[in-house]
Amino acid sequence: MENTILREGTEKDAKKNGLSLEDYDFLNNSFGRTPTFAEIVIYSAILSDHKSFKIADNILKSIPKTDSDEKYFSLGDGNTYEIKVEPNYLNKILNQPKNNKKLAQMNLLRFGSIENDSTLKSLKEIIKEISDSLNNSETTIFEADLFFDESFNKNSIVNTFSISLIDSKKSNSKSKTENSFDFISGNITMVIAEKLKINLTEIRKEINNQEISFFLKDQLIARFPYSTIEKEITQANLIEASEPEYFKKNKSYNIQDIPEPTNLKEVATFLLKNPNNASRRWINKQFNSTKLPVGNTSKSPTDAGIIALKDSTNALAMTISGNSRYVKSDPHIGTSIAVAEAARNIICSGGEPIVIATCLNFEHLNNSESLWQFENTVEGLKVASDKFQIPIADTNLSFQKTEGNDRSSTSSSTTPAIGMLGLLTDKNKSISYDFKHKGDLIFILGEAVECISSSEYLNAYHGVKKSPAPYFNIEKELELHKVLKSIISEGLINAAHDCSKDGVFIALTEMAMPNELGYDIVTDAEIREDAFLFGEAAGRVIIGVSEDSEDQFIDFMLNTNVNFTLLGHVTQGKLVIDDDHYGFIQEAKKTYNSALESLIG
Repeated sequence: MENTILREGTEKDAKKNGLSLEDYDFLNNSFGRTPTFAEIVIYSAILSDHKSFKIADNILKSIPKTDSDEKYFSLGDGNTYEIKVEPNYLNKILNQPKNNKKLAQMNLLRFGSIENDSTLKSLKEIIKEISDSLNNSETTIFEADLFFDESFNKNSIVNTFSISLIDSKKSNSKSKTENSFDFISGNITMVIAEKLKINLTEIRKEINNQEISFFLKDQLIARFPYSTIEKEITQANLIEASEPEYFKKNKSYNIQDIPEPTNLKEVATFLLKNPNNASRRWINKQFNSTKLPVGNTSKSPTDAGIIALKDSTNALAMTISGNSRYVKSDPHIGTSIAVAEAARNIICSGGEPIVIATCLNFEHLNNSESLWQFENTVEGLKVASDKFQIPIADTNLSFQKTEGNDRSSTSSSTTPAIGMLGLLTDKNKSISYDFKHKGDLIFILGEAVECISSSEYLNAYHGVKKSPAPYFNIEKELELHKVLKSIISEGLINAAHDCSKDGVFIALTEMAMPNELGYDIVTDAEIREDAFLFGEAAGRVIIGVSEDSEDQFIDFMLNTNVNFTLLGHVTQGKLVIDDDHYGFIQEAKKTYNSALESLIG
């Protein structure tokens, strides 16, 4: 194998790997010899990263930052904290610097179709590596944001969002120089190994500020000074962004073309079993998530992970989001929805959103459609950050390989991972989403919209892959956030759960399961019943209100601009929708909890 990859490279090899004849001649002149096949492959991968990072860096300058070290912050307790979202891959679980103490971590996992053996193998290997790297530490691991889609069949995405306690601000600051390989993606060795057809575990890279080297086992197979990469920067902005054809087709979607099923109970069971909706219990079992050295403030479930800080009245709330399907449908709106959802999760848990960290996972920006997606994603991130007044502390970039030499088309595996941190000034006042008592009232806050666009229901049950992003109104979202904060601080509600992702039915059932209670609700007669139950329109929250707080809650809501509707009440365990019996919570809970485990095996 070594002899094969170290053979002399040809112009045909260069062209096949996306290099121009000018690039090939440049390597000849730089080395004073013909480059090897391995050098051509590796140079192509490095160049793709570099060009993409240069383009991305220019676009990201539109996001204002008041402080380059804003990812380091203090809560007034004498400690310095750091947040970041990092790319993670099979061959490299990032090690925590010794001067840092990672308090908590939340993983965003994107895998291909769960029916593929390769997906299951990759899922188990990655979960094991993350678990092995953290199970002996004092890090709390919260429930993962897991999503399966065929667009990730070739490129899985694994991001880790973490909050760490550091000794001092200076101890972890990086000083970047102009001769820096900071642009190299974490997955570049994966790309190179695949192209060279060698074992991923046998290749490694070494980087300093002047050069980057690659080794196959202990044998040097390529080394490049920074100057050989920097020379190509002038080519970085030759591509112009263009709107993808699929985006135009999405606009032709019409909900009236989708037949409403006659048996919605069947749909409900189908969605409870769906791997993108079902319980993540199997994954949680692989982690040491029951060992909580910094501790959850409550054993009850919350929309965001809660971290009680030692020797402090404060607690932190953390969450990560980024629906790849929404972003593919409309990168601007899809990314804004991800920011809004993260903020909603923190507020529903009793916290105040304070800072954002992101990792933008994209194909290389060497084609016009990927560039269009990236530009619109950054704009959506910027707009939502500005509207909700949540600063962006840190942005990481991770670029995936682009199939072939197609410079116009792009896949749907783009994912902006939005990590968000919130603050609870009283760690004993987090709010959970579980229903508390039989007879409590169930309300929904937000607009009732006839929308099933980009929902799991539309995609998985109806098999419709092309539709716009779900309904989203950023002004009404902001009003919802303000009202939620008020009714929680006033103690007017006893449960809150975001229902935009996965829909009303899944959210209600998740609220009922912890205490094995049920619900009896009535849907909105003005919109389709399937849209009400299974649609994923943004800006909606289901809340529980005790009978004692009902009058005060209604009086408060009547003085706001947020729509609120009484759905029904909490039952002993029976699930009733529009007078139809949907079974009992024990049955639904069993289906929900066992679905992913049975698929993984």
